[in-house]
Amino acid sequence: MTAESTAGRRRGRPKKGKELQTDQIFEAAVACFAEFGFDKCSLRAIADRAGVDVALISYHYGSKLGLWTAVVDAVADDAMRQLKSCREASMDFPPQVKIHRLCIDLVSIINRRPLFSQLFISEIMTSSDTERRKIIEDKIARPVHDVLLRYILEIREGSEERKSDASLEIVAATSLISSIISSRDFLKRIIQVAEDDDRLIDELALIAQRILI
Repeated sequence: MTAESTAGRRRGRPKKGKELQTDQIFEAAVACFAEFGFDKCSLRAIADRAGVDVALISYHYGSKLGLWTAVVDAVADDAMRQLKSCREASMDFPPQVKIHRLCIDLVSIINRRPLFSQLFISEIMTSSDTERRKIIEDKIARPVHDVLLRYILEIREGSEERKSDASLEIVAATSLISSIISSRDFLKRIIQVAEDDDRLIDELALIAQRILI
């Protein structure tokens, strides 16, 4: 084994092409990282929650960072697939309908994994770890933003003069949705709509639509 490959394994990267092995590991990893934060979360705690041997996680992902990276990869891949599907399904609709369907899908994507939204916000707001922040930027934040920007500009008929506005509006809309979804358990004490999944998605989609229109 070369020094370069050995160093790569020490940094905790998952094996190339290796995806999360089970839904249990994925859900347990997201829950533990969101609840305890990366530094205080252990592979053993994740393994116990997933009901698997910790050696299985170590074998497949090399380290805690390897598993964390695989989680980000899995969420990013799923989000990009759904956004692509939304665009393809809406190609023949008028602009207002395209925006509405995009916002519904965007809220639904985020709502599917509220704990990941909590993890995502925590990492970009409080973490000082530059490697994990860079992984989030490269694997999910920038790719999702860029595909949304292209789609929004396409809906607006390629209006370049509004490109900078659209970029900020996308950040505002996705940040708002993520913040509300990740704090939903608390918000149930304050606003009734947070208790109704379908209504919450509809209301958030309308708010996002007003931002992006």
